[in-house]
Amino acid sequence: MDQPKSSEYVRLLRRVATNRWRLVLAGFLAVALPTIVWAVFLTPDTYEATATLFLLPEKSDPGFLREFATLEVNTLYQVILRSRSLAQGVVETLPKESRDELSRRIGFQDHALIVMNQIRRWQGQEVVVYSPTELATRELRESRMNFNIAKDGTVTLTATAFSPRVAADLANTYVEVLLSRSSSFARQQARGTRELLESLFTQARTGQVDAQDALRKFQSQTGAAVKLPDEARVDLQRLTQLETSLSDVQVSREIAENRLNYLKGDRKSGPPTGDASVQPVRERVAQLEARLDGLKEKYTEQHPLVQVARADLQEAQERLKSTVQGQQTPRPGGVVALKPLEAAQLSKQMADLEVEIISLQSRENGLQARIARLKKSMATMGAREQEYAGLARMAETQAKLTGLLADKVTAARISEQAQVRGIHVIDLAEQPRQPSSKRPLKFLLFGLLGGLGLGVATAVLREYASRVIETEQEVVAASGLPVLGSIPIARPLTGAPAGTKTTPMIFVSTHDPHSLQADSCRAIRTAIDCHSLGLEHPIKTLLVTSPTAHDGKSTVLLNLALAFVESGRRVLVIDADLRRSSLHRAVGVPNERGLVDMLQKGVAWPEGFRGVATGFDFLPSGIKAANPGALLSSRHMAELLDQARERADLVLIDSPPVLAVSDCLPLCTKVDGVLLVTRFGTTQRRSLIRAKAMLEKVGAHIVGVVVNGLSPRETRRYYAEYNHYVGSGKSRRTRRRKSMKSFFSGLLIVLSVLGSGITARAAEDEYRIGADDVLHIIVWDNKELEQTVVVRPDGKISYPLAGEIQAQDLTVPQLTEELTKRLSTAVKNPNVSVMVQEIKSYRVHFVGKVVKPGVYPIKAGTPLLQALTLAGGTSENADLTAAYIIRGNKTLPVDLRKLVQQADLSKNVRLERDDTIVVPEIALGSSLQEMQDRRIYVLGKVTKPGVYNLKEDVPILHALFLAGGVVEGGDLASAFIIRGKEKIPVDLWKLIQKGDVSQNVMVKHEDTIVIPAGGELQNAVYIMGEVLKPGVYSQPEALSLLKLVSLAGGFTKYAAPGRATLVRRDGDKKVLLKVDLKDIMNDPKKYEDLALRPGDVLIVPERLF
Repeated sequence: MDQPKSSEYVRLLRRVATNRWRLVLAGFLAVALPTIVWAVFLTPDTYEATATLFLLPEKSDPGFLREFATLEVNTLYQVILRSRSLAQGVVETLPKESRDELSRRIGFQDHALIVMNQIRRWQGQEVVVYSPTELATRELRESRMNFNIAKDGTVTLTATAFSPRVAADLANTYVEVLLSRSSSFARQQARGTRELLESLFTQARTGQVDAQDALRKFQSQTGAAVKLPDEARVDLQRLTQLETSLSDVQVSREIAENRLNYLKGDRKSGPPTGDASVQPVRERVAQLEARLDGLKEKYTEQHPLVQVARADLQEAQERLKSTVQGQQTPRPGGVVALKPLEAAQLSKQMADLEVEIISLQSRENGLQARIARLKKSMATMGAREQEYAGLARMAETQAKLTGLLADKVTAARISEQAQVRGIHVIDLAEQPRQPSSKRPLKFLLFGLLGGLGLGVATAVLREYASRVIETEQEVVAASGLPVLGSIPIARPLTGAPAGTKTTPMIFVSTHDPHSLQADSCRAIRTAIDCHSLGLEHPIKTLLVTSPTAHDGKSTVLLNLALAFVESGRRVLVIDADLRRSSLHRAVGVPNERGLVDMLQKGVAWPEGFRGVATGFDFLPSGIKAANPGALLSSRHMAELLDQARERADLVLIDSPPVLAVSDCLPLCTKVDGVLLVTRFGTTQRRSLIRAKAMLEKVGAHIVGVVVNGLSPRETRRYYAEYNHYVGSGKSRRTRRRKSMKSFFSGLLIVLSVLGSGITARAAEDEYRIGADDVLHIIVWDNKELEQTVVVRPDGKISYPLAGEIQAQDLTVPQLTEELTKRLSTAVKNPNVSVMVQEIKSYRVHFVGKVVKPGVYPIKAGTPLLQALTLAGGTSENADLTAAYIIRGNKTLPVDLRKLVQQADLSKNVRLERDDTIVVPEIALGSSLQEMQDRRIYVLGKVTKPGVYNLKEDVPILHALFLAGGVVEGGDLASAFIIRGKEKIPVDLWKLIQKGDVSQNVMVKHEDTIVIPAGGELQNAVYIMGEVLKPGVYSQPEALSLLKLVSLAGGFTKYAAPGRATLVRRDGDKKVLLKVDLKDIMNDPKKYEDLALRPGDVLIVPERLF
């Protein structure tokens, strides 16, 4: 049954949250961080000024409107307040500085216009460009003003600007213009303008009809079309345009005079009058207007003369306005009593109208003069042509004038209807004192939401493209193969050792044998048995594989094997994954001799297999082979499978993934069936389809599919009844106690590991470099800079590109930092590593009755007893009680007898640099009988094996001191004490190198200490694989992983340092530790560079691709 679409979407989002959260975070930060930086640091500060008004109800308004403003009324006033005509009025009234900011600092971007202009440029068309006034108007409407009208009629105007003064100017100018339009005088003035325009429109319409009739009458009388010369036709067009412009100017002048006369209190039309002192200023404005018109005939607006003339004109107009405004006495409609604010506003309007009338008169005079000159030039035409030209010009002029007046009448009617009702000012705007936070918050919100949307969208698309397998239905739909079962995800055991992530987990016979995972494996066993019943030949050899790596095929195979063993069958497991074997770690079998040896060298059957449990035999893969595919497809492999069928009831074979390598394909034809393992939420749909196609291409018999790692959510859905039935007996209190115990145990382990790591790092950093120390310096990715240098007696070293460096008394990190600092001037991002290859500056001197007197390098803080073993211990006739240390000018007595025989650790002083330890010879006449009360035996790899007499019990380290210490070839980790019939193991390596005092066992009377001989690697380390100089290296106590790699010449170009393996012996067992050398090189502070032990083997594998 198909899952509903909603469930698929929910699973998709759950996978995104689980698997792609890093991608969501990356997309979020990619947009959010630049936006936050832009909003906080790069966005200029803006200021907001607010004015408050109240809409007064009119007497003609209905009662409900006077008490409550409806939504429709609010919407109406929102439209009026945002209208273009009101914004134009504000822009014209603003001070020059505020108007300039609206034109220069644009906040509103018309992106559609920008795109269309770009398209027009590509097409070679003319682009749309707005004038400065139009730009300021658009900016004011779209970006700078915000209006809020409450239900009670309160209006809040908020102006935004880049300076406090401009913000206050914008808000207060809006109030001023609104007040001018809200008065009854403004409405009457608008009505008078509309009536005048309607009268002029009627006259123009009549004149148009008369002119057209006269032209038709002339054409009918002449009977033929009049043809004008080309020059006369051009002059006629220019004359028509000038007369049309003249009519427009005359109409505008009549409107302005009508408005001015209304404000003066009479209806008389005529030029402005006033005080004689104002007349020179008026004449100056008229002269400048005429001069500007004359210049505009010859030049464009960008010409310097035109710009200077316009600036002079604006200055003269402002002077005229300030002069006239104080002399005006407004009496609109004959009203005498006016409020002071209304009188001031009307006086300003009268001054503006008077300046406008003077400008229009000047333009009118200029147009009339140009028309007269043009008519004079046309006087050379004949009478008939002149009459025709006059009639045609009149008809066209009247037609254009009629259209112009029709537009003005329409605009006047709209303006009359748009007058705002009465307004009362509550608060005027004041200059804001601090910037507004709304604009940055808007950018921040946009960045956060945009980044989150980008991250989620990218993650969803990525996850949807991967199409992973999650349910059994999806497996069947994608491959058509039966699903034998699903195994829930198994949590690793608390306290599991490091490196078990790649080790198969056993949960059928250990941990909880009745867990849900174990029962799921038993159900899969039953499904395989049922499938085998329907076949002609039952399945005796079953190959387990997966489409890709990390699907858990080895875990499924191992637990299936245990499930079959439970049913009483003899199972043989073969690890045929010759490239990345892992089964041997789970069953605790060394991977030294196995399948590779049987196929290459013909090892006999009993020698290759290991018995893991009753009915369970295991054949490991063996040492990595150079040609695994050829071995698995060889004749020997077929013979091995035939023998396995005869010796076992079921043979389970672990093989590499199908899509990774082709090693498993030859085996598919040699086995009875193939079991495919997929991983919940990881295996992709296309990978499963490709794996099935490749297996079917070679003729493999696919038994079915197992879904591994089922999520807890799907586990509850598939196995709800199981949990209810089996888990009902477990109390919540018990589970809670276990979880808390696990939590605190894990916390304790983490704190212990961190504490030991910090202590080890601190000890390493404490060592200070001295003279004669040998340093090995590596600059990664710069092979030519790798050098071994010796600290000179003056404490300095010489290094290429860094010069002379004072290295003495510096720690290794300090010298590394100094080298990095100096090399950074010549090398990009130098990654410097400094290693102390030989410590020769921290030396102590042994003289007197010791086996090997001389100078010995030691580590800082080495105790006296450990250092004495380097000199072979004391010799015969040594006076232990008279030993002393010379430190500078001081002499420190040391009673070695108490230290060795009485375990007085206060005598085990820590040595310092250049200490001299003197062990004098015993004086003649001293009695030795007192030292022969106890007897012990020291055998094996020591300097002086034999019998030693002790007065009392002493630690083993003191006894070895008497025997001269351990010689080369002794196996420190395998020492033991024979006490009667008891054998006591002692790890001297941990005691000496790690300071593990638990290994310092007390030696008793008649004890025998045995130091066995070790192999080649007992006192050295070995490196093999993809390095330039593999082999054996001594002094393991001074080496770490990276130091060993450096001594081996570094990696080859085929090395895979991220998959290295460290083989380390722990008692009788060998432990394989996975180490990522690449991470250690890239971040040595985060990843620990492990110290090596004697006998360690480091294997650097070859990369796969």
